[in-house]
Amino acid sequence: MHRSLNVTHLLLSFVFFLSMTGPVTAQTVDTEAFTPAIDSLKGRLLFMTECHEVRTNYAEHQAVISKISANFTASDTLNVFLEAPYTLTYFINQYVSGKNRILVDSILRNDPYKIEFYFSLRKLKKNIRFIGTDFEYDQGKPGGRLESFKLYFDELKKVLEAANIDQSVIKSFIYGIKVQGLEEADFYTFKKYIQKLSINQADPVLKSKLKEANFVLAALQSHEKPDVRDKAYFSRMLELLKSGISVSENHNLMSFGSAHANPYNEKCLYSKLNYADDSPFKSKVEIFANIYFNSLSYGSYNDKSIVLETVGLYYGSKEDKQIIDLVLKSYKPEIDNSFSIVKNDLKSELKDVDKVRYWGIHYKVK
Repeated sequence: MHRSLNVTHLLLSFVFFLSMTGPVTAQTVDTEAFTPAIDSLKGRLLFMTECHEVRTNYAEHQAVISKISANFTASDTLNVFLEAPYTLTYFINQYVSGKNRILVDSILRNDPYKIEFYFSLRKLKKNIRFIGTDFEYDQGKPGGRLESFKLYFDELKKVLEAANIDQSVIKSFIYGIKVQGLEEADFYTFKKYIQKLSINQADPVLKSKLKEANFVLAALQSHEKPDVRDKAYFSRMLELLKSGISVSENHNLMSFGSAHANPYNEKCLYSKLNYADDSPFKSKVEIFANIYFNSLSYGSYNDKSIVLETVGLYYGSKEDKQIIDLVLKSYKPEIDNSFSIVKNDLKSELKDVDKVRYWGIHYKVK
């Protein structure tokens, strides 16, 4: 049995849609086909592929999250796994849960599209938990990675100060990452310092915070090849889940770039999640495959750029054009600058098409 959004959610989606499209180029967005059954994602994972920074992504993600959580009770939680570092999701969770505004006032202050997106989720007032275990920062500020990294250690300094722990080491580290530059910061010494502090720590709250800080410092610190990042992300995700985050009793959504989701790549994150013996989602992954045809992507990890992208489920493989052609032929988008969700009813010998529950078609989005 399917339940539609109530009037409040529809109004919120409409206001969000208007804010995302802007005054110059209107977009046509149709998400009506996304009608997940109640509890259909409990203990399972819906893996959404994406091409980063396409404008229709925000309306899509807002609609998907709001529809999944529309009938949540106080005991329901939606885990959202992002292609993001732990520190960024740490501040996202604080903002969405209403604790503070650090995310929008500092980290994402120059990104109005993301600010509006997270504001719309905050207004839902649902139990939504964001989880990220990707690389921690880079030399620029895309997606707020560098800003969230710096602000996390500012917050840690306050925690140590409240516990009457000497500030000299952490002040030196923060000075290094803020003033001298990331390459000058002594990560090795600081990691050893945090590990030493946590040994025989009597205060359980402080011990937990130091363990978290060590987890942050143990992450990859640069943009590696997809297979390297996927292996690290998967391993760190398992480590984080073992600390007490439940997926079997909750609803689970993942949003990752198509480069990490090609079913023909046995080393990619999707394959690890669906086929690895130690995955909590083994044989429980369903795909929400986004197809982008001649759509503009605004940005990258290292600098801001505008690239016209045509990307499907099989990123980097010869089969990608085949699946794009098949989807566009079967569902026939006719309106430029449009996005629509359709339920998958395609029959194909291409790998894992049977695991696709929905297609998201981004057609000539500008």
